[in-house]
Amino acid sequence: MDKKQVVELLARYKYILIGEIHGTKEIPKITFELIRPLFKNNKIIFCLEIPKQAEKELYGYLNGKIKKLQLLNSIYLNDAKNDKRINDNILIMYRNLHKAGIIFKGLEDYNNENPYERDKSVAKRFMNITNKNKFDKYILYIGNMHTLAKSLKMGEYVVNPIKIYLPKNFIKKILTIQFNKGDKEQIVFNEKTNTINYYLVLENI
Repeated sequence: MDKKQVVELLARYKYILIGEIHGTKEIPKITFELIRPLFKNNKIIFCLEIPKQAEKELYGYLNGKIKKLQLLNSIYLNDAKNDKRINDNILIMYRNLHKAGIIFKGLEDYNNENPYERDKSVAKRFMNITNKNKFDKYILYIGNMHTLAKSLKMGEYVVNPIKIYLPKNFIKKILTIQFNKGDKEQIVFNEKTNTINYYLVLENI
């Protein structure tokens, strides 16, 4: 599969999950390149792995009302800053999406401190957004562990990804792009799971 075929698949789906690896330069750049052809004929909402409480400050930054330092000092973005969900390359992508008229929504709840309830809460908010907002495309951009099809045990911690909390009939309508680190750039489509496994040579920031 090549990038052109990825874009063609993206054009066919209303619901798109993008599983990224936090803190890379390459993934935000590739993501923008892949979804840019969708801008012309689609009204798009872009859901982020940040608290919904941070939306006001994010828009303040994107509209030039506050500086980047003030955005990064927000208490709502402490976790996102620490695990590199928010970084210079992500902010470049956000600015480019904002210029194209893309709408942003935060999916996390800052007041929810239970990590085992996090993905369940994110899934619920994503479903609420799809039900209450009339858009052509709904894109969810989140860490790639949260876009897996099944739960994953990491030591004593279990990641229960978003899909296990979504209705089964809804999951069938989702296209997932799962970014992974590889020895070379390679794109493999799994038709059974509607997942594009996108391998990239990655350098850490």
